[in-house]
Amino acid sequence: MIGGSQHAVFSTIQHPQPFDFYTRDDGSAPGDGVEIIPYRALMDVVATSVLEGIALDKTKIKGDGRMLEAVRKATNAHVVHVIPPPPTYDSEAIARRHERLFAEGIGSAGVSPPELRLKFWLLQARILQKFCRNCGIEVMMPPAQATQGGFLRAKYYQGGAHANWLYGELVLRSLETCFLPAARAAA
Repeated sequence: MIGGSQHAVFSTIQHPQPFDFYTRDDGSAPGDGVEIIPYRALMDVVATSVLEGIALDKTKIKGDGRMLEAVRKATNAHVVHVIPPPPTYDSEAIARRHERLFAEGIGSAGVSPPELRLKFWLLQARILQKFCRNCGIEVMMPPAQATQGGFLRAKYYQGGAHANWLYGELVLRSLETCFLPAARAAA
């Protein structure tokens, strides 16, 4: 589990000019007055931030690519990257329990729509899946029982872009279920 909150940086605070983007698997139409950002342009910026890192105003977003590559190169063991948890649907919960980084923006502009937050998370997950596949790293998606409609269930939400210890327990059980039998058989 390395990094993973880039999607939140792009999508948590409602932008003064509401925007949206289409994805390959999204047929929904955006609301009135919403600017459409071309997917390819957005994909390039998000991919750079997720993998290499970028600086936005006073905020530096660390990329996860170098660290994932370093882990892969440091061992011959089977490496699994756990994709970060998806966003919660509950915008009010985010407004109440956000990270300091988002305090000023949420206070003045509010929280962006949950559908936009989920699209950014899905975009980040796609980028990480492709990158990891190319590096020989297996990817583990969030446990299905922790999500509903793609969003993190309230029971597993901690605050900001984070899940709680119950989510961590699910992830550990999923890792045990997927990889312990194979490791025992190999031994």
